[in-house]
Amino acid sequence: MEKLCYKKSEIWIFTDKKNWTRDFEKSNITPNRVLFSAWEADLTEVNALSPMISTLMEQGCEHFLCSGKHSESFHDYIDDIIIEIYYGEEPKDYQILTTWHDNEPEDETADFLFSFTVISQAVFALFLDGEREEDMKLRSAVINRIESWNN
Repeated sequence: MEKLCYKKSEIWIFTDKKNWTRDFEKSNITPNRVLFSAWEADLTEVNALSPMISTLMEQGCEHFLCSGKHSESFHDYIDDIIIEIYYGEEPKDYQILTTWHDNEPEDETADFLFSFTVISQAVFALFLDGEREEDMKLRSAVINRIESWNN
């Protein structure tokens, strides 16, 4: 995991896909925005993230972005979790945006990640697969965007 900074904001990048949950818990962060890699259609893997997604919602995450070939189904899964909690036994009134980015260039996805928020005061978490070329291109696009602000 790596941490990047821009003014008062933090951008955390988790690239060890097998340990996303463990590394997130160790980081002790409360992100406003989260981006998940969704290049594979393994719903077992997505189901395993359900507790972490619920925790992120409870902590106040406002936006979940899914990027990759299967991002729409991952996005739908997150929506199902939101609905389950929103209408569950103890309904919660969450204001959460979910989006999917399945066919967009990496720089556009990076731009969208940072849009609609006060960038200098937010916490971002990116859950990427360090073994996927597409995710490493997205990581580079995010870093390039941050470096352009610092210049």
